[in-house]
Amino acid sequence: MVKKVVIILIIAVGLVTAAALWRANQVIDNILTNAVVDNKASHNEPDSVHIRQQELDLPKPNYIAPAITYENYQSKYGPLPRSLRGTTIPASFTVDDQGHLVITKSIKTLIEYFLSSIGEETLEQVIERIREFITLQLEEPARSEAINVMERYLAYKQALVDVEGALAEEVKLADKGSDYLTMFRLRRETRISYLGQEIYDAFFSEDDKQASYIAGQLEIRSNDTLSKEEIAEKGRELERLLPPKEQAHRQKERDREALAIRINEARESGASEIDIFQMRADVYGYEAAERFSKADRENAAWDSRFSDYQQQRQSILDSSALSDPDKELQINALRIELFTSTEQKRIPTLDRIADKKSQ
Repeated sequence: MVKKVVIILIIAVGLVTAAALWRANQVIDNILTNAVVDNKASHNEPDSVHIRQQELDLPKPNYIAPAITYENYQSKYGPLPRSLRGTTIPASFTVDDQGHLVITKSIKTLIEYFLSSIGEETLEQVIERIREFITLQLEEPARSEAINVMERYLAYKQALVDVEGALAEEVKLADKGSDYLTMFRLRRETRISYLGQEIYDAFFSEDDKQASYIAGQLEIRSNDTLSKEEIAEKGRELERLLPPKEQAHRQKERDREALAIRINEARESGASEIDIFQMRADVYGYEAAERFSKADRENAAWDSRFSDYQQQRQSILDSSALSDPDKELQINALRIELFTSTEQKRIPTLDRIADKKSQ
């Protein structure tokens, strides 16, 4: 009987403990769920926690980057050519968890490194050096894939020489200037044709975006039918081809130019310095607006001093009671009195500019 009671008590305690643990886990889950929901709502990042977890679960790529220098490089073809002395081979391969090569721009960099020595060695020997290097650094299937990339890249390089030669001959026969737009189009088509989209994207997509931007700008400028507004609009559309940092930089330049125009118009309309300060603060923030205001005060002080100097200098030059050497001495003394030693270096140039304007 006592045994039965003890067993029942043990079971009861176990059930209570399990229930408490279950309840505690439920509370913790609710807290975590609410925290995730709150975080999503406050940062407007739906499913960001789940995305981060998925990223953590993804297999990590393997990076193979041997530090091989000119000095410790070993090959059955002998040491590297002398032009590469003091360099480190830019070897950096990425392999996925299945052993396949991940196409990156670093492969192109490696190939071009070896190709830079053509002239000291034959193309055939350079190619064999690249093939040997890849064979030593990678295992299958990445090894064969990397060699295939090399072969396709070299075929593209040869094809590009032929394409550019044919275009140059065409330009010569037509007796016209070189056509950047045509060259850009042919080069891009050749790259995609020989390399395929994946290798092209890794090797050239970023470079070609910049080239495409330049080609687009040339096309816009050659179109006489566009208005200033249309040219500006098309230019902004082209900027989407540029890297985000470059886009942001160009937008800041436009904002700066637009603000400068608005400030000049505001000053002409009688705006106060407080109004100007606020206009700048709205665009750049308080601290930057303060720096602009300080620069304005310094410029105003400089303009006042230089204007005073010009008037006194002109009075000296107009004086008939002074000889030329005396005039020069007095003007030098005036410069020393009104300007710092650094500022004095600018004065002769500014004097010449002012004299030309008065003529």
